[in-house]
Amino acid sequence: MNEVERMPRRHMGFTLVELLVVIAIIGVLVGLLLPAVQAAREAARRMQCSNNFKQLGLGMHNYHSAFQTFASTWDGSTPNGYRINLNAVGILPFIEQQALWDQMSNPSRQGTTDFAPFGQNPGTDSPSYLPWMTQVATYRCPSDPAVLNGAGQLNYANCYGDTVRGAGRSPEPGDRAHHTGVTGHHRGLFAREKATRFRDILDGTANTVAMGEMCVQDFARGTNSYVYHLNGSEWWPPRPSECKTGDHINPDSPSQYATGGIWQRGRRWADGHWHSTAIMTVLSPNAPSCLRSTDANDGLASVTSYHQGGAHVLMGDGAVRFITDSIDTGDLTQTPIANGGAFTAPGTKSPYGLWGALGTIRGAETASLP
Repeated sequence: MNEVERMPRRHMGFTLVELLVVIAIIGVLVGLLLPAVQAAREAARRMQCSNNFKQLGLGMHNYHSAFQTFASTWDGSTPNGYRINLNAVGILPFIEQQALWDQMSNPSRQGTTDFAPFGQNPGTDSPSYLPWMTQVATYRCPSDPAVLNGAGQLNYANCYGDTVRGAGRSPEPGDRAHHTGVTGHHRGLFAREKATRFRDILDGTANTVAMGEMCVQDFARGTNSYVYHLNGSEWWPPRPSECKTGDHINPDSPSQYATGGIWQRGRRWADGHWHSTAIMTVLSPNAPSCLRSTDANDGLASVTSYHQGGAHVLMGDGAVRFITDSIDTGDLTQTPIANGGAFTAPGTKSPYGLWGALGTIRGAETASLP
């Protein structure tokens, strides 16, 4: 037997220790890779969300070019109960939704019901009126996972500025639901039954928020997707600080409301009610939202999103900006702008810092984002 034949055969392969080390390394790499993949996906969703806002900005500007004004909000006609979000409805032909506009702007029969233009008072949540049930893709931010049956949802809300008192009232004497106590409160680009033109934005379109993000109701009492009903007798006059913190926030889960009445946000894109389709520049992005339980005409709705650290807003000039949660909000213990000795006088600069100033259209404020 030669020397080669006398050598023992060696079996090639991994030992158990080596195999465990390889598995551990693969596990670490996967653990590092998954957050990176999730971050990349969210970055893509955030970019699409921003692009949607740009399309809405173009639609609003084209609407203004056609009619020499922006659309109103929370308005309409007698048949539909004056409750339509006219901005979301009005810009449809300018965001490639002409077919949907034609369907709702003409009398039509759907099933066994005859409808006048824009619904004939079925309510903007009526399942028998198909246009309100239609989901417009441009009105949804892909970062928001909520998908609900019934009416189409909305992630992009009209900005009422730093208005709190009388948000649900008409700002002009002689109009529907007007109240003398809120004269002069029309602070933002949008208000109930009030149309704004470029000439009205005296603070400059680049310094004025036109719309902001909001999350659609999540069925988990999330502070980012509902408006909480605060006790009316304890919230008069309303101070934003009382909405930001208090017993209405779940102490065990600060991102959820405690037991109590809540109103869903973003549930119906065609609904004009401020607590459903509006935002105010008072509390910082991703803060809670509140209304007085005894009078839904008073309250505030915060900008909210599922983006990390802030949310998008659309400026009056069509630019899209990302507002961080840490933006200056001034003194939130100050009362809002409204008539009466208990409130901050109309015409006063916003008491809510840079954020409040960005919401006003003619507050004689030159504040701008860096």
